[in-house]
Amino acid sequence: MRRGVALLSALALASVILAPANAREDASRIVDRTFLCATGYVGGIYQTSVESYWHVPPGKRRTPSATASTVLTNGFLGGISPTSVYVNRLHCKAAKSKLPLTTKGLRGGAFSPFNTEFDCFTPRRLLLRIRGEFVRSTTLHTASPFGYPQLQAVGATTQTELSLGTLKGKLIAYASIAGAKKARLFIAADCQED
Repeated sequence: MRRGVALLSALALASVILAPANAREDASRIVDRTFLCATGYVGGIYQTSVESYWHVPPGKRRTPSATASTVLTNGFLGGISPTSVYVNRLHCKAAKSKLPLTTKGLRGGAFSPFNTEFDCFTPRRLLLRIRGEFVRSTTLHTASPFGYPQLQAVGATTQTELSLGTLKGKLIAYASIAGAKKARLFIAADCQED
């Protein structure tokens, strides 16, 4: 009996030690978080930029990405790609509020074949929601790929989404990426192309 208990204890300990990092209890195929972010002050107004672009790594096909940024130091706020969702921990903190993931009240469509950037007048703080549907379970974890801390979830996805809006829920921008070819960006009417 003692040997059986000892063997079961050893097997349980081994399964905990050998379990993959992304198999933690909080791992999921869906990463969906909302953050409260600071915006930058430019010429007497608060402003955030929303950009859609195509990244072309050497020897690989081009892939779409969308980001929200501001003029603060390390002013990138968050972004999405076909393989990740991410947010800047310096300017954004977790929030309980939720923004809708919709194009309602916004204008836009498929990504332009060229890099496109829109400047949007915003309040001093805004909400940023990132959502990714991953092929395998993953978690939002801390990383510093460009020398500043960010939260990111990485892996193959079926779809990623980004929503940007005011604390009262008024939408400023929405972007979605499904695979390497289907990418859409919608922005508020008062956002101006840079």
